[in-house]
Formats: sequence, structure tokens, C-alpha cells
Amino acid sequence: MLFKSYDSNIYSTTEHVIDCSDQKGGGEYMPNTRFSIPKLKGLMAEKGCTYQDLANIIGKSKATVHSKMTGNRKFSIDELTIISAHFNVSRDYFFKE
Repeated sequence: MLFKSYDSNIYSTTEHVIDCSDQKGGGEYMPNTRFSIPKLKGLMAEKGCTYQDLANIIGKSKATVHSKMTGNRKFSIDELTIISAHFNVSRDYFFKE
């Protein structure tokens, strides 16, 4: 897949970890786990992937992806499965102990 646009938001060096427990809304979520946004941002940077590209990959809007990347919303297991397959890593890659 070719990525045509650039988004400086993906190059944050701030440690940002999202607690994926206690989800509300549709979809299944990872209980009692912490998702590492820097790991996802690192993979996105390596591939030149923008928030819009990630939105297209998981079938959501860019605004939804931004909300998930800032910790206001959380990724579902289905979304994490799609993301991990796209970047050729396991879902476990994104979680810290």
C-alpha cells in the first residue's frame, strides 16, 4: 500500500499508554491490559502511515482514529487484529507488561 500524505502527529515521543479495560460501546475489548500508543506510532512512522491511512485500514474516520490515538477512545480487539495484521506484528506487540 502506498501512503501519499504526511501527518506530523505520528511522530510523538511522549510515552502514552492507554488502559484498555472497562470499555463501553460495541465490540470486544482487551480486559486489564494497557495498549502502547508509541509502538503503534513507531510502526506508522516506519511505513509512512498517517491517521487517515490508519482510518482507512480499520474502516473508521480520521477523527475517530485521532480520538483513539489520544486516549479518548479505545481500539477494539477487531481493530487491533486488523492493525496487527497490516503491520505484520502480533496483537501482543502493542501491550506492555
